[in-house]
Amino acid sequence: MKIKLSLLSLGLVLAFPPVNAESQWTPIGVSDFFDNATDSWIAPPDGESAPRQGWLNTPDGFFTKEWHLSAAYKKDKQDTYTGTFQLQLPVYRRLWVGVDMPFVINKGDETDFGDMGLTVKTMFHETRNVSVSGGLGVRFATGDEPTGGKTWGLYPHFSAWSDVGSGWSVRGGAGLDILPETSAKPSYTFSGNFSVGQTITPHNAVLGDFTYYLATNIKVPLDNSNSTTTTVLPQTPGLRGQTGGNSLDDVVVSLTPGVRAHIANNAFLLLGVEIPVTSKDAFDYQVNLLLVKGF
Repeated sequence: MKIKLSLLSLGLVLAFPPVNAESQWTPIGVSDFFDNATDSWIAPPDGESAPRQGWLNTPDGFFTKEWHLSAAYKKDKQDTYTGTFQLQLPVYRRLWVGVDMPFVINKGDETDFGDMGLTVKTMFHETRNVSVSGGLGVRFATGDEPTGGKTWGLYPHFSAWSDVGSGWSVRGGAGLDILPETSAKPSYTFSGNFSVGQTITPHNAVLGDFTYYLATNIKVPLDNSNSTTTTVLPQTPGLRGQTGGNSLDDVVVSLTPGVRAHIANNAFLLLGVEIPVTSKDAFDYQVNLLLVKGF
């Protein structure tokens, strides 16, 4: 009974975060972390020249309050089609929760649901032009093996975002993919990202907030395992990619050129193509399409 009440309480907190009488956004830092850890979240303003908006295949240093609906096609030895729903919700000013639910995965002749993911982040430092956060992603073994599921993992990570002027912004992050049951011992892979882009139209224009960007990702195996696990969550950092081995041939570097534009009513459309530039075992390319709706 206590467990049920706890789950109900958690659901109510996620759906109705506590309200704080303070309605004015102010910068926060590490030094005052415990002073405002449980304050209600207030959306920070955009940077002086660039908006705080997510891009494909790159982490967000800031918090978002929106849902995502994504579709992806990966060209490989076995073509893979993926559909995923994501809910992203700030609980407090310092606490953010994201839930990833792959609702259909087709790989070769197999079709199934994929592994669900849960990510919890905390905000360390935020000013108008800078956001720095860190957290832990957990992948639950809810899918089936033929489509790359049935694998649980952990992803500790940090990420940052900065407006650098003239509509340009940079972002990136680093973390570890930890797959505890890949082989006789856990498998570890370092994941790094650096991305840069420019927003060239105002929000209320046709194709408002139009942004072009380039995301660079690198995955470096840190263990001696010879196993390779390919997962198919297309968007969440750390919950997709390859791991196994420790030679330079197993290092995967990919580039994702992409665009983002405002459609209407705080809805955005994103398109990107991920292209591996190293690794003999990497996929050919992956096309990502994402619909984002803020609320």
